[in-house]
Amino acid sequence: MRYVALDLVCRGHPEGEAPVLGRWWIESHHEQFSGAQVNEGPNSGVEVQTIGHADGATRLRYKLACPHCHNAPVFTAEKIDQALAAVYEQGAYAKVIRHRV
Repeated sequence: MRYVALDLVCRGHPEGEAPVLGRWWIESHHEQFSGAQVNEGPNSGVEVQTIGHADGATRLRYKLACPHCHNAPVFTAEKIDQALAAVYEQGAYAKVIRHRV
């Protein structure tokens, strides 16, 4: 399968032993990155919150939690999209980027 994935891993553990806290991915056949095409991986430890604004707009916030330590980073969907857009490569075959958070 052709895709680019962003794995957020816990920074509190040695490289190679850090658990994946969350994964987001996009198929790489698109000519340009589009946040509307981003998919969530099997993120069982991620709490998804919908934040509403007075103007009626909503946005997503992701609360991650390490199963082995007290690391609990929080990211907005916009930040996830920005990080994935930075590593997106059209036609990439199973490109997985691990980012320590």
